[in-house]
Amino acid sequence: MLRWRLDWFKEKFSAPSASPNGKVTVGQWVSADGAIEAAGERRDPEEFEVRLKGREGEVSQALKGNDLVVVLDTRVTPDLKAEGQARDLVRLIQQARKDADLGVSDRIALFLEPSPEVAPAVRRHEAWIAEQVLASRVAYAAAPDGAWRADGAVDGGRVTLGFTRAGG
Repeated sequence: MLRWRLDWFKEKFSAPSASPNGKVTVGQWVSADGAIEAAGERRDPEEFEVRLKGREGEVSQALKGNDLVVVLDTRVTPDLKAEGQARDLVRLIQQARKDADLGVSDRIALFLEPSPEVAPAVRRHEAWIAEQVLASRVAYAAAPDGAWRADGAVDGGRVTLGFTRAGG
């Protein structure tokens, strides 16, 4: 988007190539030697500013030099949702480890009872979850007597978990 700094532009041009608010869009102007020509008028660099703007409905931002627009895809795909649920579960388990006063290098036997909303994500990312929380094994069952237990929300579902020190 190109915006004239001069107010008279709004009044002078009513042709389709120049909008009433003084904006000229891509394809309606040409640049040469630092100056631009739009709607049949030539302007020097101090008489205008160029701003890049993303399309309506996009999450975007022009870089400081106005030579590039970064557009973010903010859609949450099923894969991203599953990864987020796995990360949320790791956070829950790590908090439970902390609450149980486990050492940072203590390995655990992990017992999980995920709700149907998160069970597919947990199973899909089981190896990664186990690696992150130092679980030597993961079982989808109620924790045995004497195990540390916790329950929490995991993006759209719940998980009941328990763990013991590995070998115990």
